[in-house]
Amino acid sequence: MTPSRRIGFISTRFAGTDGVSLETSKWASVIERMGHQCFYFCGECDRPLEISYVVPEAFYRHPSIDAINQIVYAGTWGHMHEGRRAHPEI
Repeated sequence: MTPSRRIGFISTRFAGTDGVSLETSKWASVIERMGHQCFYFCGECDRPLEISYVVPEAFYRHPSIDAINQIVYAGTWGHMHEGRRAHPEI
């Protein structure tokens, strides 16, 4: 028999009915039936508190993360698609 393992899932969010949350629930169900323990690290969570470690900054819509995204995508990087349209040969 395989020894029990502690399996951790990491994501920005495990909550609601989005694809990642639903798929993770399926995997966790299978893993737990195999005798292992599942734990969650994320920014937003609807899993039991005793098996979850929630860090608000890990959520993709946290204000600090939104501020970073505004800076990152406000520059020339955000114009990448315009360049592709102007030069489809590239």
